Amino acid sequence: MSKKALLLMLGICVATCTLTIGGLAAHANADTTSQTVKNTDQIHKLTIDVPSKVIVKTGSEFKVQSKFPDKQKTTVINKDDQIKISHPQKKNHLWGIKIDFKQPKSVVNVTVPKNMNLTNLKINSKAADVQLDSSIENLTIASHSGDVHLTKTNPQKLTVKSESGDINLNQIKVQNDSQLFSESGDINLNNSHFKNMTADSESGNIKAHDLFASVFNFNSESGDVNISNQKTINYDKVTINSDSGDVLLKNAKVNQSNIDTDGGDLDLPKTKIKNANNSTD
Repeated sequence: MSKKALLLMLGICVATCTLTIGGLAAHANADTTSQTVKNTDQIHKLTIDVPSKVIVKTGSEFKVQSKFPDKQKTTVINKDDQIKISHPQKKNHLWGIKIDFKQPKSVVNVTVPKNMNLTNLKINSKAADVQLDSSIENLTIASHSGDVHLTKTNPQKLTVKSESGDINLNQIKVQNDSQLFSESGDINLNNSHFKNMTADSESGNIKAHDLFASVFNFNSESGDVNISNQKTINYDKVTINSDSGDVLLKNAKVNQSNIDTDGGDLDLPKTKIKNANNSTD
């Protein structure tokens, strides 16, 4: 092959690559699309599975507003007693080389009517921000790369899992069991009410301010556990395990405690425990 032909082919490849990448990146400022669902009286289940941040809030009608860098439309399926919201995860390839443009501004906003009674709400996303006045029996949130914010929401049962972000609960009331799991983020609880709750953090802190609960179990592998109340709060049973962090329980009256700190300090200011089984190794 001659030198001129080789240079010509190289020029064509560079030009094609530039045009392709430029076209792909141009989708970053995509417009917001809006979809409305009517007649939601018989809807009891809502599933949201999208590769973006999800915001759920109360409104006058059921509406889905989405913004993605690709031109594909978010799918909203209303069938039987369930609404499913999803978005295809498109990955671009160029001559066998995968080009994955990550756009952190991708977001899906879901508005739920206040009179909507949900037996199940499931969210699978990069991050989640939920504030609902609607009735919810079971609320499940799985976040893969962002924080979870839950505010003024009162589900009967709550499950939250976060792979690499914080879990933040503010003014929450859960009637039955609650389970919180964070692999590499903190768990923060503020002025929230629980019946029986479990919080596990592999490499983050667990912090609670004005925590109301009958029974709670906190486990932290490499972080601190800090429970601080403005006024004395009664607890039936408290279980805390911390492998390499400090434990603080302030302003509490506990019937039974089982607190284990392997490599940290235990501090119990203004706390009275009737039956204590605590150890600090």
